[in-house]
Amino acid sequence: MTQPHEADTAPETPEAPEVVPVEDVPPAEEAAADSAAADAQDDPAEAPADDAAEAEEPPKDKPPVRTLVDVLRDQLLDKETQLHEYIQAYKSAKADMEDRIARLQRDREKVIDRDRKNIAKDLLEVLDNLDRSIASMADPSDADGVRMVHRQFAKVLTEFGVERQEAMGDMFDANVHEAIGMIPAQPTHQDQEIIHVDRAGYTYKGELLRPARVIVATKA
Repeated sequence: MTQPHEADTAPETPEAPEVVPVEDVPPAEEAAADSAAADAQDDPAEAPADDAAEAEEPPKDKPPVRTLVDVLRDQLLDKETQLHEYIQAYKSAKADMEDRIARLQRDREKVIDRDRKNIAKDLLEVLDNLDRSIASMADPSDADGVRMVHRQFAKVLTEFGVERQEAMGDMFDANVHEAIGMIPAQPTHQDQEIIHVDRAGYTYKGELLRPARVIVATKA
């Protein structure tokens, strides 16, 4: 009986397993992350929370679109505001100008009154001389011409605001009278009664221009 050949009966040598480098093997965490990413792609409901928050954030309000009408309306409001300011400035300037004109007018009238008073005081001396001339004439008919001049002169002074103050028979008042003498009062006279006027007094527009010189009766 023939023996089997050794080559035919020798056992087969097993192949060596393939060696995989350690660095090529993914760590467990990376494998878990890859698995989670894959699952997320397969299931959109399990997407990351950040993406869901961004998707749910409401859109921001955008400013309204301005039209030509809006622009023209704003320009009109600006012009109305400017017009109101101009009107107020005009009224203020007008009131200030009117005040200045009124003040200048008052100052002018004061200057005119002062000059008229000074002129009137000088003219009163002439009127006093006419009074003395009339009083010194024995024949009243001789004084007719002087009286006419006196009346004309007094009329001009009246037109200037000068008024004669009749003091005869009044009670003495130191504010408007100037006493130049005192005599004992007669039974028909009262105490401090003016019984003689030496020089008439005058006023200018109600203001005392010259006091009257008088003689006063007094009871001791």
